[in-house]
Amino acid sequence: MSRNTDERLQVPGVRQTKSGYEVARMVRGSRKSKSFPADVTAAELRAAREAMDDGQTTPVKQSIAMSAMEYLKTITTKPTYAQVARHLELAIAFLGRDRAIGSITPTNIDELIDHWKQTAPLFGHHTRKQAVKGRTLDDETIRKRLGNLQRFFSAKLAAGAGNPVADCHERPAPKPPAEHGIPMLDVAKIIDAMPDYNRGRTSLSKVRARVMAFTGLDPAEIKRMKPTDLSVNGPGKPTMKYARMKGKKTAITTKRLTPAGADALRRFVAAGAWGEYNHSCVWDAIRRAAVTVGYPLGTFRPKDFRHSFLTEICRLTNGNEAIVARFAGHAPGSRMTHRYTLAMHEQIDQDVADRFVVPSLPQPATVLRMAKTKGRKS
Repeated sequence: MSRNTDERLQVPGVRQTKSGYEVARMVRGSRKSKSFPADVTAAELRAAREAMDDGQTTPVKQSIAMSAMEYLKTITTKPTYAQVARHLELAIAFLGRDRAIGSITPTNIDELIDHWKQTAPLFGHHTRKQAVKGRTLDDETIRKRLGNLQRFFSAKLAAGAGNPVADCHERPAPKPPAEHGIPMLDVAKIIDAMPDYNRGRTSLSKVRARVMAFTGLDPAEIKRMKPTDLSVNGPGKPTMKYARMKGKKTAITTKRLTPAGADALRRFVAAGAWGEYNHSCVWDAIRRAAVTVGYPLGTFRPKDFRHSFLTEICRLTNGNEAIVARFAGHAPGSRMTHRYTLAMHEQIDQDVADRFVVPSLPQPATVLRMAKTKGRKS
């Protein structure tokens, strides 16, 4: 029987062998084949070929490392992309790169947390990072890592699958809200204590610290600022455009500046402090100035400039979260805003309690009713 008349050889993937026929098919990157005797029919060969990919074959399980690579491609525009990538790499290194993502259990996450609790933090840059003896990761760092890991599992696990991070038991409890801000008078003293010049040139560290202290912007936002974002020298009230990147979208709003914030940005423009800069130089200058003012080393962080600014806005508005969110650049109803205002609730409640006085009602006058004596003679 020739090939043109043999119906069995017309089936895709079928070839004739010495003992009969063989049907083959590529299934998920690998070749699958099966042999049959010479009396096999074309219908049997076609059914056998179709059965190779109808769920009877074992599906390829995606590793957690491959899932992380796919996930990171979807968040490349996120401001914290580098941090998320680093946290996922630390977790995957412990859990196992080749493990299927669906095989991770809450017990595995508990073991990861125990490992992190015994790990020393790393300080320094690039290849010069060194572990600090006698110190371990604090709960806030572990919670931040777990938050990024939980969002990764939520995005990559099948619908309805349990999230191992959400179901673990060793997750550190969040700290009660604390007020990290300091009085604005002390903020002004710290800025004033920083040197105005560095090697004969205007100190850009002081210029940037002043912007942080009186506008509430964080370092990443200061780096992204452009001359077209500011309106501080022209006519009208000083304003700035604020760009907040969320995923692939960028929300841009325009907000008013306080007089101190406008003055800080005018100095920023005059000094030409645009673009990237070295965090450590600014951080060291701020810490030295804080020690000079009276804050022991390590008790004041440069991030506390933003906390102090937003805490002052919170105090001036009696805890109005909508106004605080506007100055902070948060989305309406953001939990981050609540983080700044919650620490002041006790003080605000006390102020309201002291001023909330119910006026006392006047006591009714005593009325003496005289008995009627009509018709009676005394």
